[in-house]
Amino acid sequence: MILDTELPMVSVGIPTFNRPFGLKRTLENITSQKYLNLEIIVSDNCSPNGDTEAIVKHFMQNDSRVFYYKQPTNIGAWENFLFVLEKAQGEYFMWAADDDEWEDNFVTQCLCNMSGVGSVMCEFETVFRNHKTIIKNKIPHLGYSGSTHTDVSSFLKCMQPTLIYGLHRRSNIQFALYEDGFDFYDCYFVLKLILENGLRTIPGVNYRAGVDEIEYRVKTMDIVSGQLNYFPFTSSVIKIIWTSRKLTYGQKANLSILFLRIVLGLIIHHKQYNKTINFIIRTQNFFKRKI
Repeated sequence: MILDTELPMVSVGIPTFNRPFGLKRTLENITSQKYLNLEIIVSDNCSPNGDTEAIVKHFMQNDSRVFYYKQPTNIGAWENFLFVLEKAQGEYFMWAADDDEWEDNFVTQCLCNMSGVGSVMCEFETVFRNHKTIIKNKIPHLGYSGSTHTDVSSFLKCMQPTLIYGLHRRSNIQFALYEDGFDFYDCYFVLKLILENGLRTIPGVNYRAGVDEIEYRVKTMDIVSGQLNYFPFTSSVIKIIWTSRKLTYGQKANLSILFLRIVLGLIIHHKQYNKTINFIIRTQNFFKRKI
């Protein structure tokens, strides 16, 4: 494979654990990208058998861009997520989950729209594979107004955490390596990017988030209790709003009030979220049978 080394390198970090078939699909999607100058970093979080390693080694035989690390012990999902970023060398970086899917022009489209911002993400769908159901997701319209206040407000009104899976200038996201994770960190991460470097959303579904479980469950940092903790997220967002140099005091106050209202809505929302998603799936399946 001949790479155009004059093009900037894009690092793709794939944290994985015991999902060899999903990882195979992810590696197929990423190695098939039309943009060739990639560094593909797989971190196996101590999967209990050799299937994951075997999948990666198969790709490594035919593609020198793939690098494999196996953690000697399970370091947790959050630390594995950061590990691939820490190992990255490219000018640009993206995370790739082992249950998601990408069109072959995902990287190219993101890079082509990077001018003037630090991150780019496209429209996306969520695929519920067990139910054979696809849901189109709403995303905020970002990166065109030239106003940080407008973009932050748009994101808060449509707080889509999946924007974290866009393409980022790697230097802009190094802060994550030095912060502790917390519930809704992905939303905080995206908001920080908007405030500091700008993020653009572009049309076209070139990415699909996959859900393999029978019922979707909101992931929490506290896996023992399974309870969401809203305080670290709330205090961190208020802090980055009030320390931003791109907002006036009036805008900071306006955004803080808006955000606190949204947090209250989140508390109510997540109590009903799983019921709502499962209702949508059952309804769509019902009408499919009727058709």
